[in-house]
Amino acid sequence: MKIVRNAFVSFLAGVGIGALIEAFISIGMGMNIVGVPEFVDTIAPGYAKIIQCFCYGGFGLVSYLCGEFFGNRKGAFYLMQGLHFFILLVYFVFVGFYLKWFTDPTSVLYSVLSFAAIYFIIWIAIYFKEKRMVEKMNRQLK
Repeated sequence: MKIVRNAFVSFLAGVGIGALIEAFISIGMGMNIVGVPEFVDTIAPGYAKIIQCFCYGGFGLVSYLCGEFFGNRKGAFYLMQGLHFFILLVYFVFVGFYLKWFTDPTSVLYSVLSFAAIYFIIWIAIYFKEKRMVEKMNRQLK
């Protein structure tokens, strides 16, 4: 039951992060966006946002499942992180094509670079959070 709860929480985190990124893009563009018009126009009214939220939640779910699968494996830390990044990148490209984020090869490149930057910002934040927790535990053990 714990795995289902953690998967659900990760899914919701993906929805939240995706919605925030979409909101920041809207602010940057100076307009409210619900999605790419080429995608939104192909979906019945009201469903585009729901589909997008499920896709965003997928990021959290895929990330969690990668952690469950790779977290128990013995191997180089950076190799496991590299696999995690690659799997999320593949999911990102799949979602990008499905939601019609990409208009040409240049937009794919810029989107992948943006994804990598966001991934590493989140990774660094988690790294420092975990590092502080380990330092706190070490202090308590002394």
